[in-house]
Amino acid sequence: MKFTVNNTDTRAAVTAYLERLPEGKTYDVTVTPHRRNRTVPQNRLYWLHIACISDETGSDRDEVHNELKRLYLPSESVTGLYGETVVRPISTSKLDTEQFSAYIE
Repeated sequence: MKFTVNNTDTRAAVTAYLERLPEGKTYDVTVTPHRRNRTVPQNRLYWLHIACISDETGSDRDEVHNELKRLYLPSESVTGLYGETVVRPISTSKLDTEQFSAYIE
């Protein structure tokens, strides 16, 4: 079950739900700050910019996208397919609306 808690009513609903859980089982509960993902209009504007750059440079749109990520986004280390550590820019899909706005600017 996933809840968005933004007032005392929703907080009470979460508490009531937890109180109704059967005894004798173990549950994992995670609380994280709410994050608004990038919006569809933001994403459309971004890919419009990518298309313009691609048309001007003759580069493939995915190449432009990857190069901009490399230049302007922080990197993350992930474990590759064969266990090796790969450093790559974070995905634009991980950016919230504020971060994505800053990235586009």
